[in-house]
Amino acid sequence: MKKPSSSATALIPNGSKKPKPQPVVSKNDLTKAGKRKDAALYRVGVSKDQIAQCPRLAPFFGKAANIEHVLNALRFSADVVAIKFLAVYDKIPLGDRRNLNNLLLETVAVKSGVDFNEILGAMMFSLRTMQAQKSGVITMLEHPSLVRSTIKFAHRKDGVQDRRMLHEAVGFTPTPKGMTMNFNMPQAEAPKVVTEDTSPDVNDVFPMIAEKEQHWQDRRTKLLEGKT
Repeated sequence: MKKPSSSATALIPNGSKKPKPQPVVSKNDLTKAGKRKDAALYRVGVSKDQIAQCPRLAPFFGKAANIEHVLNALRFSADVVAIKFLAVYDKIPLGDRRNLNNLLLETVAVKSGVDFNEILGAMMFSLRTMQAQKSGVITMLEHPSLVRSTIKFAHRKDGVQDRRMLHEAVGFTPTPKGMTMNFNMPQAEAPKVVTEDTSPDVNDVFPMIAEKEQHWQDRRTKLLEGKT
């Protein structure tokens, strides 16, 4: 009887005779990527030493898609720092932006000569303002459908709360006052009543873009043209 050869291929538990080959990243590929990044830095005019010594901005925003949102929001800013930063960013070719990858923000900041604290603050403020405006637009767009739903449920027997809200909204019934606090003074006077309105202001919930933000395009154009 012939013994089975020791070189026979044993079956893998998943039924495959051979494991699927895993993609291998060669040192040559990594070298090419490094060379492309170095070449992009050279074309921008920023050295590797400058990048090594500067603070990191990319970790604040995570993945590349988030950075795109930040840069889009920054375009709404009339801040001089934001305008200088974007002027340099827009001059960098798309291919070099991709090659710079996670060093893109730092490279632009170094080249434009902006203060890192100031540009980070401008990015965060612009993003907060834009996201607040987005929330406001979504709320305004969806509010009519919510009112329709409220009216629909107000017609039901158990729609007491919905009917109360609608009556208060149109002024048919008085709106409840804010929190009331009584302070008994030591003098023989009637206690003073202080009424505090606890309802949030709409501008606090959805802050509007400041007046200077509304004219950002004119100011940016003047600065890019070298006008005062």
